[in-house]
Amino acid sequence: PGSPEPRAGWRRWLPKKPSKETIKELGFGMVMAYAFWGTINSCLMAAISWPVFILRNGASPVLFQPILKLNPKFIVYLSAVYFSYGSVTTPFLAAASVATAPVFNRLLGFLERKLRCPRQVALLALAVFGTLGMCGFLVGAIVVACAVAGTPVLV
Repeated sequence: PGSPEPRAGWRRWLPKKPSKETIKELGFGMVMAYAFWGTINSCLMAAISWPVFILRNGASPVLFQPILKLNPKFIVYLSAVYFSYGSVTTPFLAAASVATAPVFNRLLGFLERKLRCPRQVALLALAVFGTLGMCGFLVGAIVVACAVAGTPVLV
C-alpha cells in the first residue's frame, strides 16, 4: 500500500517532470529554452485558431476599425485551443527544454564572448533576437495554417 505505483495508463507516455536539481544545474539555458519552446507553442496555437476563426465567423481575427486590435471573439477560440492542445503539450515543453538547455547555455556563452559583454546583456540580446524571430515565425505559421485550411489570412 505504501509503495509508489508505476505510472499507469496514458501517463506512462508522458515525459517525466525535471527535478529541481536538474533545473538549477541547467540555469539560464533552461529558462531560455522553456521560453523558446513555450513561445513556439503559443505561435502554433494562434496559427491553429486563426483559420478556424475565419471559417466559423467569416471575419478576421484582427479588427482594423476603429483601432487595430484583436477581435474579442478570437480570444475565445484561442483560449479553447490553449486549454486543450496547450495543456497536453506542457509536459513535452518541459522535456524539450531540458534537452535543449545546453544549446541555449552554449549560445549565451557564445554571445558573451562575441559581444564581450556580461551575461545579462547576452540574455537581453538573445531575448531581443528571439522576439524578432518569433514574430516572423508567428506570421509564417499563420500564413501556412491559412493556406492549409484554404482561408485568406485577413478577411
